[in-house]
Amino acid sequence: MSLCNGVLLLFLSVCSVQCLFLAHDCLMTNMTTRMDTCPPGSCCSVDPTEPTLVYCKPISELGGPCHAAGETNASCPCKSPLKCVPNLQVPTWTSKYGTCQNVTTL
Repeated sequence: MSLCNGVLLLFLSVCSVQCLFLAHDCLMTNMTTRMDTCPPGSCCSVDPTEPTLVYCKPISELGGPCHAAGETNASCPCKSPLKCVPNLQVPTWTSKYGTCQNVTTL
């Protein structure tokens, strides 16, 4: 077992179900490969402050955080059929951050 795998196993053994899983083998080419590389219910994500850190991030459920300005490598989509709704929207500006909501029409 390599040092990386040993550290990963130690990390996984002490974290809760909601934790982030380190994923050095993530394929960031598109959302399908980002979702297929990680455990079910998560997708590969790049840390916005440390671009060399890649991990499997949980997909947001109802009320969870999301990126309303479109898909980014640092975010995962909302769980289907939820949609990302901006936290704040005024005539001159729309927040790029939002929450996953059950929306019938956009």
